[in-house]
Order: sequence, then structure tokens, then C-alpha cells
Amino acid sequence: MPWVQAGTLPQLGLSAGVVFGHAIPACIVDRHLYLFGGETASPFGLTPQLWSVPIDEGGVNGKPVLQGVLPAAVQARGDNIYSQVAVWRNRWIYFVNSNGGYIVVYKTESDGTLTFVQTLNYFNAFSGVSTNVPVIVGDCLYIVGSAQNASATTSVVVAALGGDGGLSAFSSLGPLMPYSQVTGAGRLQFFNVVTDGRHIFIIGGLNDGGVGVSTAIYCIDVPSAGQLQNPRVVAYFPPTAMATTIQGACVFKDRKLIVVAGGNNGLSSTVYSAQTWAWDIGGDGSLGPAQQLSDYPVEVRGNTLVADPHGNRIFGFGGWDGSSDHSAVYMLTDPL
Repeated sequence: MPWVQAGTLPQLGLSAGVVFGHAIPACIVDRHLYLFGGETASPFGLTPQLWSVPIDEGGVNGKPVLQGVLPAAVQARGDNIYSQVAVWRNRWIYFVNSNGGYIVVYKTESDGTLTFVQTLNYFNAFSGVSTNVPVIVGDCLYIVGSAQNASATTSVVVAALGGDGGLSAFSSLGPLMPYSQVTGAGRLQFFNVVTDGRHIFIIGGLNDGGVGVSTAIYCIDVPSAGQLQNPRVVAYFPPTAMATTIQGACVFKDRKLIVVAGGNNGLSSTVYSAQTWAWDIGGDGSLGPAQQLSDYPVEVRGNTLVADPHGNRIFGFGGWDGSSDHSAVYMLTDPL
């Protein structure tokens, strides 16, 4: 099945004609798509607004509702482009601001309402963090991070999730594996992290200095709560794929499929990709052969992919093509 247009993101009023932008943290809870800020490139701007957008079988359907703005302390960091969100038990959303070291907790309601719960700071859990990405496995929030020095190793911290949206203190799981084993040199940044509920996968990224795009997909087992083991490379992008970073990625179809789309081949590169690739996930975290799916409708980087937990489909939106941001929402259904 090809990607089809399934809606349009709201305009934010930063200036006339500015669309929502790219690098947009997002998630789906119940029948609403939640959007947390993002970046616009022409003109440049970081957007603090929080939106909920109704979705149905046809895609994005209904008027976007402004749910507020990120807390002032998080806005001041200006790091929305490096932020991510994670969802726990379909109600609690954890917005993780990468360079700022903040976690903002929200609770969702069935009508799409988003309620602020608290802001936490975890910055002291890392030393000199550059890029870090959250993922929830079971009742634990893991943050995979990279430190700002060329000899860094993969660092992970973990906290237990509470039933009221709270978090325990973070503890470090220590370095897992030198990035040089994955990327060829230096630290890794601008990578994606996804999970199938039993494994954590680290996808792509750049090595130190913003060059040397990684083609690896890296897997870490989660044998029990708060534990990680057996870090390893489980796949590489095929030779026919463009080596990309800042691409969209998600796991869907009953958590048995990794899907990656878009990206570009270097932080300063003007070469963008529309390729969409998928890998079947084995019970041991191994990945099957790469499968090329229908191309993404536009060649972009900074696009976001979100799997719909209520249906066999993926939403893709946002992205920067080198000259403009994209506001269209695309949908991929039954790709295999």
C-alpha cells in the first residue's frame, strides 16, 4: 500500500504562512494525536505549543485544539528539536527535553484534554549530554544518551514509573558499548530509539563532528525491569539505502515491525530521502532482511512517524525538504 495524505497540521501563527514545522515530538493516546512543539526553519522558530488532533479511520479528522504551552523553564532551553515523548499505560505522557534535561509529565483524558502534572529535572543523571531519547519498557522509563566527548560510550539511565505520573530517582545502567563499534568513530547523536516491549533498538545517527552517518541498528535486551544486557548490532541498512540521520522511526503491527522513513545523509547535507524501510523483529531481538516499502511522499528530514495503537497504520508528518517545512499528514496502512 502507498502512503496517502490523511490531513494537515495546524498553523501556529508564528508569522503568516508558517506551518507546524519539523522534528515534532508526538504520540497517539486513545483517538487523539498529541503534538509537542517542534521547529520551523523558514523563518526559524521553536514552537512551545501543545496540540491535540482528533483522528479516525480516515486519518486526521477534526479541528486541532490548543492544549497550552510547555513550561517556561523548558521553553527557555530552546531545545524542542531534540525532544521526545513517551507514553505509559495510555494515559501518562512524558515529554523529555533533551539538552535541557527536563521531563514534563502530562495526563490525557478521553476527550483529548491534556493536563499538566509536574516538571522534573534529570540533567545530573548524565554528564555533558548531547542527545538523549526516552523509551518506556514495562514500568520503567529508560533514557538513552550520548555525552559530549569523542571517547564517549552509550549511556542509559532508568527510573521506575509511578501510578500517579511520578518517577523514582534515576539510576545509571552505565556505559553499554563504545560508539566506535557502531559508527566507526566518536560519539553518536541524532539517533532514533524504539522498542518492541522486550528490546530497545537504536537506529542510525551521526558520529562526532556531524559526519559519518551510521547505517547500524543496535539492539539491547531488557530481561527484567530496570535491567539491560547484551548490546549488539543486529542489522545494517542495505547498500541500496541512503545512510540517513534525523529520520522518522517507529514500531508497529503488534510490535513486530520496525519502520524507518525519510532523513538525510548528514547534519549539513542537502540530500534528503523518501525511502521507507522495514525489518521484522524476531523474539530474540534479531531483525529479518530489510524490506523496502512505498516511498514517503516527500524527500525530507526531521519527519515524525507515529504508530496508531488502535489500527494497523502509521502516521507521518512534518519535515524539512531543504527549502520549506511540510504540514501534510500522511498515512501508511498494511505495508506488508
